[in-house]
Amino acid sequence: MRFRRYNWLDPGVGLLAVVCALVAIGPVSDPLRLPGGILLALVFPGLEAGRAVVPDQVGLARRLVISLALGLAIDVLGGVLLNFTPAGLTTSSWAGLLAILAVLASATAWWRHRRRARPDLPTITGPSRQMTLAAIGASLMALAVAAAVVGGRAPAGPGYAQLWTIPSSSSSAIVADIGVHSLEPTTDHFSVVVRTSSRTVTRYAFELAPGRTWTRRLDLPQTRARIEVLLYRGSVSHPYRELWLELPG
Repeated sequence: MRFRRYNWLDPGVGLLAVVCALVAIGPVSDPLRLPGGILLALVFPGLEAGRAVVPDQVGLARRLVISLALGLAIDVLGGVLLNFTPAGLTTSSWAGLLAILAVLASATAWWRHRRRARPDLPTITGPSRQMTLAAIGASLMALAVAAAVVGGRAPAGPGYAQLWTIPSSSSSAIVADIGVHSLEPTTDHFSVVVRTSSRTVTRYAFELAPGRTWTRRLDLPQTRARIEVLLYRGSVSHPYRELWLELPG
């Protein structure tokens, strides 16, 4: 009967993770984008990874701790991995990676619960099971320590660039200071695109040497709108960094 209880939970969570990923990379004005992103980043991957690693019946508090710890570990290691890829750290790359990991974890959790519901299937028990779980835990710990050490070294593999914006307002205008700081190993070409959901407000193209900063002050519309600021690097067609501002109007 345990197999019946868990039959649809894990596949359902995997399906919801895919739906949340599609919502997260959808229109910026979609009201479901924020809650979908939160569930995708903080809930679904960690929950299913915890059910895959610890399929036993545990208390609610222990299940929450396991899910949160594994979810944060997935986010940290995923960020390190994406930073070393051409896609960079963008909404689309984050959503795609987390959805894939959530689906893989849900499939693993479903398979493990199915095996536990079938006593006729071979399984690992006794000291061998404890040794296997200890080996998995030690491997994850070693991977996390290695990622932290590699990430803390200078230079830490490929460089990166930071994008920020600081909005402010006065009695007559709404402005925002936009900045890009390059920590790339060589001089690189960048472009910044500022747009709303209906049009492109402005576009800047520039070069930055390692350690240099580019800034601009931008006048924003005095109407209710959501402003996207996209940073592109080199000739790559998808954004390297992105952020948004919500103007109250």
